[in-house]
Amino acid sequence: WCVAHALLLGVAVLAGVAISARARSTAAALAVAIGVWVVAVPLAPRAAASMAEALAPTPSGERFWAAAQKEARDGVEQRDAALKASLLRRYNVDTIEALPISYRGASLDMHERFGNAVFARHWATLHAIEDRQRAVMRLASDAYSREDIYI
Repeated sequence: WCVAHALLLGVAVLAGVAISARARSTAAALAVAIGVWVVAVPLAPRAAASMAEALAPTPSGERFWAAAQKEARDGVEQRDAALKASLLRRYNVDTIEALPISYRGASLDMHERFGNAVFARHWATLHAIEDRQRAVMRLASDAYSREDIYI
């Protein structure tokens, strides 16, 4: 972060010298410098947020939910067939009706667990994207958020 502060200071000094060299008077240089500061300070956080979104784009809500629901629904028949075979083998019976447990309840439980795992995985992916965005924001705004520069 020392390098970042040094670079920021260097840019500020160069900008100040350039403004002073181009201005006709000190009053004009001061007005331009204040104008640059007024524009840069409110725009810097927004620019950092835009940069974070560009570097680590988040899916739209619609796309996020559609992907999660599609994954949860894909392969339902295969999971049902595997569950049926597993339960028939486990309880050593030939039909679903002969099972000592509710097949429908077991099926609902299995699908609920599978869906929870799918949604947890999608949420984890979304949180990882948000963490990358926060890292970009932290890097971009480190010079503005440090308390020691205001002292």
